[in-house]
Amino acid sequence: MPLADYFSSDEHAAEKADLPLLAALIEHYRDEQVFRDCRVTFAHLLVANSMVVAEALVAGGADLVLADAFDSPATQPIRQSLDAHSVRLYGP
Repeated sequence: MPLADYFSSDEHAAEKADLPLLAALIEHYRDEQVFRDCRVTFAHLLVANSMVVAEALVAGGADLVLADAFDSPATQPIRQSLDAHSVRLYGP
């Protein structure tokens, strides 16, 4: 699963380490599966910290659809990393 590969990358782990509340939510959601049977379109600005939010949704059981809704230079590093992990993005 390409998104799982991205979530296990060193760069993502480093970002998650800087966000302890979200890391705790990821573990809680993994146990509770609060988003099971939900399809979520994630059209947030694709930067490193927003990808930790995306991981929380997936950990909670969401079927996540990533949309690249913002054409911004700030998104380039994450877009390139997601592409390297074969993660499909929807959008322009």
